[in-house]
Amino acid sequence: MVVAPPDFDFTLTLSSFSEGFDTDFVSGKPNEFISKYSATHGSDADKKQVADQCLKVKLQEVLVKYSDISKVISLLTFATSCARKSLCSVLTPLALISDALECSTLDDCERIFDFVEKQTPIWKSTQFYVNACKNQLLRNCNDLLRRLSQSQNNVFCGRIHIFLTRIFPISEKSALNLNSNFNLENETDYTRIEDEETENRDLYNSLWSVQDYFRNPLQLYEPVKFAEFEKAVNTINTAFANFKLEVNDDEEEKRSKMKEIDYDSIDVEMKSNGQIVYFPKFLTSFNLLELQLNDPSFRRQILTEILFLFQYLTGYVKFRSATNVLPFASREWIRNTEKTIYELLQETPPNGKKYVLFVKHLIEREAFWVKWKNEGCPRFMREKDKDGASRPKKRKTIYDDFMSNKKLGLGSPELSKLWGRSLPNLEACKTENRQFIPKVHTFFEEAMEHADPANEIEDQYKCYKNAEFGWRSLRLLAHASPHFFSLQPANMHHLAVPKYLEHILKKLLKEVADKEPKEENEENKTLDAEADTNEFEDEKELLKTPPQEEAEAPVSDGKVTSDQIDKLSTELGEKWKDLAEELRHITSKDIKTFEEDAEDDAVRARIALCTWQDKNGAEATSVVLMETLRAIGLDEIANNVFGQKMEQ
Repeated sequence: MVVAPPDFDFTLTLSSFSEGFDTDFVSGKPNEFISKYSATHGSDADKKQVADQCLKVKLQEVLVKYSDISKVISLLTFATSCARKSLCSVLTPLALISDALECSTLDDCERIFDFVEKQTPIWKSTQFYVNACKNQLLRNCNDLLRRLSQSQNNVFCGRIHIFLTRIFPISEKSALNLNSNFNLENETDYTRIEDEETENRDLYNSLWSVQDYFRNPLQLYEPVKFAEFEKAVNTINTAFANFKLEVNDDEEEKRSKMKEIDYDSIDVEMKSNGQIVYFPKFLTSFNLLELQLNDPSFRRQILTEILFLFQYLTGYVKFRSATNVLPFASREWIRNTEKTIYELLQETPPNGKKYVLFVKHLIEREAFWVKWKNEGCPRFMREKDKDGASRPKKRKTIYDDFMSNKKLGLGSPELSKLWGRSLPNLEACKTENRQFIPKVHTFFEEAMEHADPANEIEDQYKCYKNAEFGWRSLRLLAHASPHFFSLQPANMHHLAVPKYLEHILKKLLKEVADKEPKEENEENKTLDAEADTNEFEDEKELLKTPPQEEAEAPVSDGKVTSDQIDKLSTELGEKWKDLAEELRHITSKDIKTFEEDAEDDAVRARIALCTWQDKNGAEATSVVLMETLRAIGLDEIANNVFGQKMEQ
């Protein structure tokens, strides 16, 4: 049988909670209150409702009974502790703070706000922040700001704004002026001087007339208003430029002493005497004009406000009408006037240069926030992926699939079918249609016909005399022929490419003759026999040139030709070393290397001359070589190779 719960009595429960509260209020710990709460039968919603009412009644009693604000702060601390332990509603402490602020003086409100500031981590916790507490905090702060004077309580107002920035995220839009509205109620009252004989009349009227444009900048898009504003700003800049401020030694000494003063003690003393510590607005009396001109803070205030107005007029504002655009002349005047104002601020003591850097940085940051607001106030923190979506996996490459023996997909069915047509892939690469490099005998078939003496083809028509054919031939021989590596004795190092290819072609002709039947190659047999018996003689003949008559033509001051090097190498013989020692950039170590590379003196001479050409480049001319030969007494060899006369 189920026993029905006893009836919940609101009045008795309230009385019980009040007794527990009175006991704990003296000790400062909610031990008895917790015991009463646990011993009471009923739902949590009913018990929290009674606890809320109990705390509100006790706050009323404390405000009436005690004049000391510390008792109120103790009760607020107790209520916050109860809310954290789920003994009352989380909104109850904030409701009590709101009631306490409304029933207290401004000095007491500042002490209550000290308590609110210290509890910032609690207000930002999940238990409080997500349960509409942030809206209640915002409401309490706004109500308090309405009671404060922005001129007399500016420090307290600043603390409240800083507290709100700590509570709310930076992307919170509730405190933003999204529509770019202006406080048109902030009017500056002054008496305009019309008497033309009054000194500084134009300056006084200009100083205080621009305040109306600071209040409502939109009126500057009217040409008449902008002309008046331009005239006023020019008058102010001219007056400040003509009346410069100077820093005296006495003033610097006063400022240094002011830094050592304990402002906290002065602040407490002034507050106790009822004096106003700071007043940000300047008086508009004409009698104070000369004093204000000597005040650096007044000058900086006016010029800085003008710079802020320029920043608004020239910047982009999303909610500003598209028709509100300044003409080019006005924008050019703003640009020039801005430079003038920065110069005036830099000349204004103290620390004018530092102040200018501060103002420029401030305007840059303001432009950043305006841009952020124009873009719709996007969040600065990146949001996490919704629904726990994981990051996309990295796409695997064809190589990964191939190494894993998986079916390869090349992006389209046609490519995949083409890839899997020939298996294995190595065999597919070996098919005849994939062989792009020709065979050696096929490539040199025409060249072998030109190299065969029986065909009697002139040198100028032989294909292996072509430089392009020679380059391709060397590439093919290095790739597919053993002759490129086996037929590289010392006497082959410095041969011209056509002569080297002619020697290779003779070897290829011999190979072709060995493969053909004897009945069909009677003539080739004779050629093969001669090639076998005279192979060594042919290699030596490659270095020789047919005897020529003495050249009577004058020598040219150009590069030494390959024919001249061949002829000179043969003529020198054992005297090659005498010439090598006189050649430029040829060292004794090089000469020793030449002797080791070849056994024939003619080959050594050719190696030395080719090396001399490579090291000297354009300076290795026939004239230089001929003069060197004559300097070592080899006039006859020089005349035989280069001629008897030099070109004048």
